[in-house]
Amino acid sequence: MPHDSDTACGLSKLQRSPRRLTVTLPYTLYEALVERSDLEGRSLSNLAAFLLETALQGNGSPSSAFRPASARVERLLG
Repeated sequence: MPHDSDTACGLSKLQRSPRRLTVTLPYTLYEALVERSDLEGRSLSNLAAFLLETALQGNGSPSSAFRPASARVERLLG
């Protein structure tokens, strides 16, 4: 009988599937995320998930996880 740590903790396969999250952002932050996602060639959703995961894993501070890609974006955030 296979042992699955998630099953042992009471989590079913359905509970381990990706989840959706709705977030309200300031307009300037949204615009900065859109520009960065365009520059990196990834979806806005993928970029947001990547930035959140990076910040939560402790790979730098949350503020260092987001580095604006252009001076225009920096002005939007500043």
